[in-house]
Amino acid sequence: MGKTLMIRGLVPLLLLGLAVLATVRPSLAEDSADLILEHGVFYPVQPAGRVEGSLAVRGSRIVYLGPDAGAARFRGPKTQVIDLAGRTVTPGLIDAHSHLAGLGGALEQVDLTAAPTYGEIIRRVREAAAKVPKGTWVRGRGWDQNLWPEKDFPTHDALSAAVPDHPVWLTRVDGHAALVNAKAMEILQLGPEIQDPSGGRFLRDAEGRPTGVMVDNAMDVVGGRMPGASVQDRERELRSAARHCLELGLTTVTDMGVGPLDVAAYTNLLKANELPIRSALFLGDDEQWLSTWFKSGPRVDPESRLLIRGVKLYADGALGSRGAALLEPYSDDPDNLGLLVATGAHLEDVSRRAAQAMSDVAWVGCMEAMMPSFAMRWRSCTRVTWVCSSRKRASGLPAIAFSMASIATRLPRSPMAWMPTWHPASAARRETSSRWAPVATMRPRLSGSSL
Repeated sequence: MGKTLMIRGLVPLLLLGLAVLATVRPSLAEDSADLILEHGVFYPVQPAGRVEGSLAVRGSRIVYLGPDAGAARFRGPKTQVIDLAGRTVTPGLIDAHSHLAGLGGALEQVDLTAAPTYGEIIRRVREAAAKVPKGTWVRGRGWDQNLWPEKDFPTHDALSAAVPDHPVWLTRVDGHAALVNAKAMEILQLGPEIQDPSGGRFLRDAEGRPTGVMVDNAMDVVGGRMPGASVQDRERELRSAARHCLELGLTTVTDMGVGPLDVAAYTNLLKANELPIRSALFLGDDEQWLSTWFKSGPRVDPESRLLIRGVKLYADGALGSRGAALLEPYSDDPDNLGLLVATGAHLEDVSRRAAQAMSDVAWVGCMEAMMPSFAMRWRSCTRVTWVCSSRKRASGLPAIAFSMASIATRLPRSPMAWMPTWHPASAARRETSSRWAPVATMRPRLSGSSL
């Protein structure tokens, strides 16, 4: 009887407690947004379209997108409100091929882009050199001799006369060539005796002396003699570049060809919460470096702030620096067919190991997704890599050939018919399998290393 009375006495209290809880709602502060963009034009991805009105953000999430009136309930005492006055807002842009540290370095270097003459290049470099002590390296990027009236590659003479006391390194706009002055040539030991490396070239005058211009792998021969950057230097460059990207609406970059210093700097910035953009990294082509990563596989970040997801390989140079490997000589350089900077065996070996570092299903899925797009005519393809010819093509003519030039591409009927025979998934498609035919068989006069 006593227990029954006790339970009966608790029931009203429980009902009263439930009634009180039912009346409790989140406070205005808890409901409010951190940021509201109002009176704007928005272009969302899902669903795609045009929305005129307001957008509200709480934390790292968009909590509202719609008419201005609907955003009023998200406005609180601490909400930042920005009147866009009809301006446009788009999702953050993604750069599919970038060099973030290079951008950071360029922001600290002499900007040589769009210089109409070699004389203008020299003027900008001389002006920058006057601001730093003698002996300090002066670096710049962006020159393009194709914009100049004479369109010839420069020689160091005029630059050396104008800037005699500072070593100068000027990278071409495409990153595939560089010009140095006499002071730098002295430090880098760049004299007549230096030999052209495989996949590279030191331009020379009529007497065989280097002119100061280095193309592709030639830059690597002497670049190691320059003062090296520290992790702190790279962190500074990445921070600067990331801020610059955000100012332009870039919120994600794909950084191609990174090395150990880059990965260390990226990792440090991520841990310190100083990496304001998302970054997907592709490793550079270094044997020791790649061997380490192939053992561990891709780096996957649950928040997608920093990913290591691929490898960048070079097969040839670039058109502007006359290093792109062509089937016929350059019209303005009849003895030059370009440069192959890696062998076919190397490209295939790294590709095989990279594929083995990821699952077979993922590899096949990537190829199935990519290959249909290659059936288009490409106005400017990426690099000369391989020429793939089907075993059924008696003529032996290439089915696919990629280069910087405009090349029409044509595929066998199956999008997977070009799969290398070493990959496990190729067995099921052996009836339409392909073989890798070296580009060099089509262009025996190609200078530099052959495939």
